[in-house]
Amino acid sequence: MASYNVGVFYDTSVQISESSGFVKDSSFTCVASAMGRFSHVNGLVIDQEEEDKYGLLEIKYPMVLELEDVVEFSKIPTKKQLYNFCLQECDGKTTLKRNHSYFFQIQTQLDEMGLKWCDLVIWSDISSIVIRVYFDIEFWEDLKTKLLILSDKRKERFL
Repeated sequence: MASYNVGVFYDTSVQISESSGFVKDSSFTCVASAMGRFSHVNGLVIDQEEEDKYGLLEIKYPMVLELEDVVEFSKIPTKKQLYNFCLQECDGKTTLKRNHSYFFQIQTQLDEMGLKWCDLVIWSDISSIVIRVYFDIEFWEDLKTKLLILSDKRKERFL
């Protein structure tokens, strides 16, 4: 797992706006121009044990866990809050729900940056947990197709 106390690195092949911190990417212009696509990256990390050692860092602070132990997320007060929460237990392992907006956000960021993984840090005032999320090419290709269809429909509406 990546170490988070090693400092920050700067990769000159990644264009990040100094004024906003948003990633600039022209490699996916059809969606970028039509959908106004951009991402805010919380950080870039290095994990020497990964084949592709560079990854993204995404940090979230869910208010529902403000004074709770993140590891005990399954004890969230209401069923609705638990249903809407980003994490799930699957075969004894904590994972990010594939239908949660964080999953869509991370997959988009990974594609934009050309990276293979992201460490998602969920934290509260009590504890934190790190979930490694890998780029899912099948998920992304399906989503990209849907975005392009939506983009074409939006263009038609305004022409």
